Amino acid sequence: MTGPEPDVVLYTEFGHLRTDGGDTVIALAPSNLSIAFLLTLAEDMAALVDSQLHSAEFWSTTDPEVVRTFGVFPMHDGCERCAQGVERAVEHLQRHPDQAILVGRLYWAHQRPIDDTDTPE
Repeated sequence: MTGPEPDVVLYTEFGHLRTDGGDTVIALAPSNLSIAFLLTLAEDMAALVDSQLHSAEFWSTTDPEVVRTFGVFPMHDGCERCAQGVERAVEHLQRHPDQAILVGRLYWAHQRPIDDTDTPE
């Protein structure tokens, strides 16, 4: 996968565990974007699917290609709902080229320890 590096990368206290799936989030980027906002958004999204957040990557962009490249989580290739969300975001950028879109890749922490080194302290 090629493209720009994320604007923000966050790790949580579960960042030392392996990842176990994930998802994406696409939204209008607020003008007062902060690390606290991004962390709250990512942790809330994880809680919605009964997971713990491992880490997250965020892009704030007006580039439709960034939305297309990072807007669908790799495990969700072929997901109609994911593709529709990306296309809605791209259409929004075409109508409002100066309004940034926030694209987030969220990674869930592996919840079942494999051995003692995979257990949170």
